Amino acid sequence: METTTVSAARVYDYINVACDVQESTRKVVRGAALFVSGSMGNFRFHQYQVVGRALPTVTEEHPKIYRMKLWATNEVRAKSKFWYFLRKLKKVKKSNGQVLAINEIFERKPTKIKNYGVWLRYQSRTGYHNMYKEYRDTTLNGAVEQIVQ
Repeated sequence: METTTVSAARVYDYINVACDVQESTRKVVRGAALFVSGSMGNFRFHQYQVVGRALPTVTEEHPKIYRMKLWATNEVRAKSKFWYFLRKLKKVKKSNGQVLAINEIFERKPTKIKNYGVWLRYQSRTGYHNMYKEYRDTTLNGAVEQIVQ
């Protein structure tokens, strides 16, 4: 069996997803695998690609462009998370930047069952812990839903 692993760069997204679920009062849908109906699916979290940069200035006419893949419930929250992480990683704030594009990422083969390996880091009462767990699902969004159940 083939296992798809999630890179370390996506660890921040998983931590952020876990925080969103803890703050929410809505109950997450339970189930081993959710079948995709239509283009959006029945998932609470969707994977987005957000592309942005700092505004051009006199000293830097062509600023560097940054791209992030992250999970959020909608496009507005995806943009908010993009600026949150960009502010922490680079010296770019929302007031001095612009979003060039935001796209939802869909699975290439949403009917094929796959194994996903996820590395994440979480905080408990005793400290920070690293964790690796595998999930079997038809889409990556479904695997993320299983993490936060």
